[in-house]
Amino acid sequence: MTKNRSAAVEEGLRLWRKQQIEEQLRNFYQNRSQADIEFEKEWVEETQEQAIAAWEEFPWSESQ
Repeated sequence: MTKNRSAAVEEGLRLWRKQQIEEQLRNFYQNRSQADIEFEKEWVEETQEQAIAAWEEFPWSESQ
């Protein structure tokens, strides 16, 4: 624990906010409809190859 009360409070608030966001995401993904899940699967199957190709074409390691 820190002696700096302000830093401790800020850290506590960050942790609380992180937990809130994680809970919201968990609720969102656990409560999706089957139609949404199927749509997402189809979208991934249709776009995955293009995304990988675009990633491989991007000049990540080129010096400028």
